[in-house]
Amino acid sequence: MIEDDAELGGLVRDFLMKEGFSARLCSAAETALALLSEETFGLVLLDVMLPGMNGFETCAVIRKTQNLPIIMMSALTDEESKLTGYGNGADDYIDKPFSIKVLTAKIRAQLRRKNEPQQEEILREMLGKGGFQLLFHAFFHKQVGGPQFNGGHPYKAIRDFRITQNL
Repeated sequence: MIEDDAELGGLVRDFLMKEGFSARLCSAAETALALLSEETFGLVLLDVMLPGMNGFETCAVIRKTQNLPIIMMSALTDEESKLTGYGNGADDYIDKPFSIKVLTAKIRAQLRRKNEPQQEEILREMLGKGGFQLLFHAFFHKQVGGPQFNGGHPYKAIRDFRITQNL
């Protein structure tokens, strides 16, 4: 997270860590960019109004070298600021003040989308290329008196068949 307001940044970082995320806090873009070049991160939370390099510029620099989700956070709530953020490569934009629960939901959604292409690529490698293939997904829902799975918990299997074509 790149946030120059230490109090806000600390509160958000601590909440995200309680939710099971690992989080790092940087107060300046230059420090964060150095850290991004040294370590691997799953997502960036980026304040717009930073000292030195602002969040819009930082977003553009990150986007040139990294393909990770970027969520911009800002008190600049006007349409032009949001469009500038998206134009520089942001994946989402949240207005300050914000609900920490909404921010967490946005983070989870971005991480879920980020991981979908990797899951698809793994399936393609496992199944091979060419032709049509049938993918079978079994989803289990609790049902009293149903089949016993997962350590004795009752579940009912619901199957979702999808035919997909490998390109």
